[in-house]
Amino acid sequence: MQRLHSIIAVGAILLVSGLANAADTLLVKTDGKLGAGIATKHTIAGNTLVLELAAGADGAAWARTINERLTGAKATFVGGKLSIFGIPPETLIDQLTSLSLEGDADPLAELGALGGGIAAVDAPEGGGSIRASKPSDIAMAESTHDADEYHEADVVEVKKGVFPQVVLKLKMRKPGRKSPLKKDLRWGKVIDATVMYNSRGGAVDYGDASNQNLLIGWYLTPRDRVRVHLVGKGGTYSIDWLSRE
Repeated sequence: MQRLHSIIAVGAILLVSGLANAADTLLVKTDGKLGAGIATKHTIAGNTLVLELAAGADGAAWARTINERLTGAKATFVGGKLSIFGIPPETLIDQLTSLSLEGDADPLAELGALGGGIAAVDAPEGGGSIRASKPSDIAMAESTHDADEYHEADVVEVKKGVFPQVVLKLKMRKPGRKSPLKKDLRWGKVIDATVMYNSRGGAVDYGDASNQNLLIGWYLTPRDRVRVHLVGKGGTYSIDWLSRE
């Protein structure tokens, strides 16, 4: 199979053709404020996000798309309501501001501006899995969390959705001494944690320093050791900072 040789830049902006407007997405975020899109109302019940859709919206199609494209998410459409769980609602809301029913873009084909440090990437022609030579090739953003809030863990599995969405199955090794989750995340516990990106204009902001750090999650492999900052409750977790040890 012919291979493409491309470059991921530390300051890259990935221009995804599926960037949706207000009419295409379930929810809309403008200047940091969340608004209604195809979903006219949303509520959070425990770890489940419940959406009421506008008249004429194809709820069954939305449920299928979410199940196919958002790794870790489980969606059902019953009684006119779209219910989604498996991903922390706060993370899910951000993802739904950029997910549309149209297309499934190949991110390499739409790589925009390049700058800063670079890392070589190999990918099959026409898209598919994207691998870096090693995760440490991506520059690290400076962490803003207390050093004692980080957890050390081993990667058990990397579950990929549409780039860059990824869920990491982690086996905990050393809980963060000051983490509010330390009692839940004892040595040996296995959890699923969704990498949580910042968005801008309804899409993942690839110019954001924290997101550039979080992209490491896409390139991890089983048995990698990582340090992560985790947020969540009730057995549903997100990662807002990580490094490969």
